[in-house]
Amino acid sequence: MVYTTLDIDETGESIIVIIIQPENLRRMRDTDPITLESANRGGLMRVPKYPQQLSLLIAYEKDEDEIYRMVREGRIGDLMRHLERGRKFLPGVDGSQNSFRIPVG
Repeated sequence: MVYTTLDIDETGESIIVIIIQPENLRRMRDTDPITLESANRGGLMRVPKYPQQLSLLIAYEKDEDEIYRMVREGRIGDLMRHLERGRKFLPGVDGSQNSFRIPVG
């Protein structure tokens, strides 16, 4: 799995990016969930700079070598374009339809 948080000062937004790789997907199919831990708990996840303007991008990528190459070279813009190359965002549907919030408390 590849994880990062992008804080975009120009727009005042943060994006958490999670890239699921083939091995992650195999484990998830066997009911082994992915977990991310905060830095305070010894993990990688940090608090986003703009939590009120937060997006979560979860992608699946088979071409691990290309992903790692872009990350190593610091080509985050290229990485984001690559991950979103097949995006078909449907306003009012994606992020809301067929989604529900689990009541807590």
